[in-house]
Amino acid sequence: MKHCFWRSLAAILLSLVLLFLLCSCGSDGYREVKSKRAWRKTILTVGGEDVSFELLRFYFFRHTAEADNGDTSVWTGDGAEALTEQALKSAVLDICDLYAVFALCRNWNIDPEGDSIDAVVNQYVKIDVDGGSPDGSTTVGGFGGDYDAYRKSLAEIHSTDTVNRLHYRYLACLSALYSYIVENGAEGKIPAVEEADLRSFLASDDCAHANYAYIGKSSYPDARAAAEELYGKMRAVEGDLNALANLVKGYHFTGNPYSGEYYAKYATDATDKTRYNTIFSLSVGEVSLPVETDDGYYIYYGMKKDASALEGETGDAIRALYLEESYIYRPLAGRAATLATEIVYKSDYAKLTYAKLSEEP
Repeated sequence: MKHCFWRSLAAILLSLVLLFLLCSCGSDGYREVKSKRAWRKTILTVGGEDVSFELLRFYFFRHTAEADNGDTSVWTGDGAEALTEQALKSAVLDICDLYAVFALCRNWNIDPEGDSIDAVVNQYVKIDVDGGSPDGSTTVGGFGGDYDAYRKSLAEIHSTDTVNRLHYRYLACLSALYSYIVENGAEGKIPAVEEADLRSFLASDDCAHANYAYIGKSSYPDARAAAEELYGKMRAVEGDLNALANLVKGYHFTGNPYSGEYYAKYATDATDKTRYNTIFSLSVGEVSLPVETDDGYYIYYGMKKDASALEGETGDAIRALYLEESYIYRPLAGRAATLATEIVYKSDYAKLTYAKLSEEP
């Protein structure tokens, strides 16, 4: 089955990498197809922003698997009302994260609904529908120009054309913030980063150093069993950083498997929270249990943090991470928390049930 460009975390990361390549494309893409009026109806507001039923519905179904583990009968039996309420609360918090990005863009005079962002959104959708290789190496399957097939695929994940475009706007805005703040220094509007700032950041609990192995579900007949087998081998040499590095080098897909990667506590989103919580819980040499994602399993182990990391390319990466953390992701977390206190529920919100949310578009 073909997949929409938005379906997986890997696709989201690809979207961010392609952002500025896409801006150079000339096509206007495909015109948005609005959902039926009932689905566009405002169900609540977040910080004064209208939130539609279709957007809440999409986020709701991102959280149902946490409660039912594939057994949908739980949504009609005893406790179904409480489960629905919990999934809805989680969905609303995700929506706060979404609108926090738009608010931060406005703070930096980046228009989240401006022409440049619109152009990127249109190109994302065009790639979804047409497929192709926009960067010359990565190929997106698409739907051969079949817009109806694209929309049908969205429906399979409880999404719509409008919701999909809103998420692409979110991605485009995040990438615009990165370009403006990290790459361009916010045109001199933020203080210069001193080495003392980076040393303090590196030594703090807001920065972690870890390495990992990744077992992709598409690469193994039984990825869970493969991950458990590798985990057993890693636990057998737990604490020996050299032995752990030798084990994970064949299962590591970014960077240098021997040097690991640095992480900032807030530089994440809803899809990454479990992994980030794991990373920041590890001591040096400690091996984590396999962490399952939609695409595969991650096994992490903690690594030492050393000031020598501030030299060369690693130092450049830590500087960029510091800027992301300080001026993008920590402010986003604060803004999302504020938005969570500014929610106004419409009367129809109280009428939501799993059955209502499950209705076809």
